[in-house]
Amino acid sequence: MRAELALVLATLMLPAPSPGGEPVAPAGGEEVRRALAFAESLFAESDYYRAITEYKRVLSLSPEAPLASRVRLRIGLSYLAGGRSGAALSYFESLFDDPSLGPAARLQAARAWMRERRFLPARELLAGLLDEADPRLVGEARYLAGCLFLRQGLGAAAREQFLSLPTGHALAERALWLADEALRIPAIPKKSPALAGVLSLVPGLGHLYLGEAGTGLLALSVNGLFGVAAADTFRGGHIGAGTLLAAIALFLYSGTIYGAVESAHRYNRDAEQNFLDELEREAGLDVPAGSGGLAPSPEGP
Repeated sequence: MRAELALVLATLMLPAPSPGGEPVAPAGGEEVRRALAFAESLFAESDYYRAITEYKRVLSLSPEAPLASRVRLRIGLSYLAGGRSGAALSYFESLFDDPSLGPAARLQAARAWMRERRFLPARELLAGLLDEADPRLVGEARYLAGCLFLRQGLGAAAREQFLSLPTGHALAERALWLADEALRIPAIPKKSPALAGVLSLVPGLGHLYLGEAGTGLLALSVNGLFGVAAADTFRGGHIGAGTLLAAIALFLYSGTIYGAVESAHRYNRDAEQNFLDELEREAGLDVPAGSGGLAPSPEGP
């Protein structure tokens, strides 16, 4: 971790060349270096919100443009790692036109949109990265697109993206495993919401279909109790009380049908989420945080 931190810090601090070819020291000099080193140490310790404060202090010292852009990218990544993907997006989007960091920023923005469950803008960003010259970046975009399709339940599309990664790519082995797992999507157990609703015309039967025996028996008992009570009240000539009890019985009856339909939807969502959680544990449905050129090589800013 210390070696990686030193590499990132050294890269971030590379000065931009002057028009005559001589390097120009970043504005703020030693103070910038100290602030940046502290921010990087906080980031490495996963203390993301304190790191954000320190990165912003670096920006307040007016560093040179290449360093400032990379610090903004780090702020966005800190927000993303800290669970505030919406806040991260504004920093990533501000770098889309950056000639050096634009592709990395778009990849990170796609990750943020996925965490917001906004799959369409994420897909558009990833599709735009497929024409980039960097094969590592393209592979990461394809891997992330495969993860996106998995989250949407589109197994065939996910498999296509995973299988398109070249053999030598760092994510290729994980992608091949996920491509095979994508074939399991049609086999995920599901319940029909329509059938659950139809069965619930007999109170409780829809819940029994969903495996919720206790809820089903409770629904049958309560609906039956109020139905019988309303009928007896009408027979006794108590029209007002009978009408009230009948209204309550009708409300409970319709609620039983609606509840069964919603339970079927919840059952399906839980089954899909359990499948995705399994894949997350085994392989990970995201690219590494340092992907997309986030930590550039020391050869240039």
